[in-house]
Amino acid sequence: MNLIITGEVGSGKSSHCQRYARYLREYGFKTGGIICHPVFQEDTKTGYTVTDIRTSAEAVFSLTNPPADFQGEKVGRYSILQSGLDFACNAIKEALRTGYEVIFLDEMGHLEIAGKGLAGQARLAYRKAPYTVSVVRKSLLQKFLAAFAPEESENIFVIQDIEADPDIHPAFFKTPPAKTDISCIILAGGKSKRMGRDKISATLDSQTLLERAVANLNGYGREILVVTAYGQADAKIQPLPGIKIVRDILPEKGPLAGIYSGLKASKSQFNLVVGCDMPFLNRALLEYMKDQVAGFEAVVPRLGQKPEPLHAIYSKSAGEKALSLLSQGKLAVSDLLARLHTRYIEEPEINRFDPEHRSFFNINRPEDLDTARDIAANKKAVSG
Repeated sequence: MNLIITGEVGSGKSSHCQRYARYLREYGFKTGGIICHPVFQEDTKTGYTVTDIRTSAEAVFSLTNPPADFQGEKVGRYSILQSGLDFACNAIKEALRTGYEVIFLDEMGHLEIAGKGLAGQARLAYRKAPYTVSVVRKSLLQKFLAAFAPEESENIFVIQDIEADPDIHPAFFKTPPAKTDISCIILAGGKSKRMGRDKISATLDSQTLLERAVANLNGYGREILVVTAYGQADAKIQPLPGIKIVRDILPEKGPLAGIYSGLKASKSQFNLVVGCDMPFLNRALLEYMKDQVAGFEAVVPRLGQKPEPLHAIYSKSAGEKALSLLSQGKLAVSDLLARLHTRYIEEPEINRFDPEHRSFFNINRPEDLDTARDIAANKKAVSG
């Protein structure tokens, strides 16, 4: 199914696409591809940037005043940078490779009609993607249709006047998105040496840290598994409804063994792994991470060059690689990530949901618990 949005120059086609992509994501569709945005100096348009919808990464796409060593294509008064074209093509390619359902193709124009620019990736999207949304200038529509339209024209829908067409309900897309088969694994078997006592029984806002973690994850996946160490007191665990206790299969081997134990016990293809000492999990970020799993063995947030492997999603099959490492005496979770096909959630993506990065705040020491209580109190004061 191919949707084409067309209109005059400056009529808001790209802005409409941006709203539309966000709207579809809210309904559970996995959206990828590209959207272009104009760049202004004072009141003068000086070029465009291109955004990868899947990752939120951005690159310069075109300039009216390119550098002397410019490489690319000249279209009217704009110089299309080769680096921008490469970025856009890769964004479309990766969205297709990872199974995204709706691919946005903004600024389909003279280059593409001539078989250049994004034409190759666009043709691939029209063949492989369940749904595409293309943006075409009104004056180029007929040429675009002649160059790209499949023979079965009933699969093409054209929005001629975007101002008259509000955001289209996702019922336009006949196939509902498949739900991700996912469970939650809470690691609660640490020794808590720096804390001086078992962390799972520490309280924040009248809840133990474990109770808070369970509450934060309630309804996110099929089941919640709590991985504990042998000999760990169960008094604060057993009464909690809706959880399954999993004993650490390989005690004294750290978080990697906890991940392996949880994955082995899980019934789901994918599994969110978090520590019980992370009190400020952000549900919107977790939902976004869930949307990225197709085609990957792990989905891991990364701040700068620092991954957060204990706030990550792992495929069940990653458990075998974890076991292989453990059998070699390699206990670092970073060694596991190096062996997995990993989708890193980069900082600009994280900032859309959690700009203060509180999702990754964890409690290791008594002073960390004091800080968490201050944060929780401030949140209450602001919301109150």
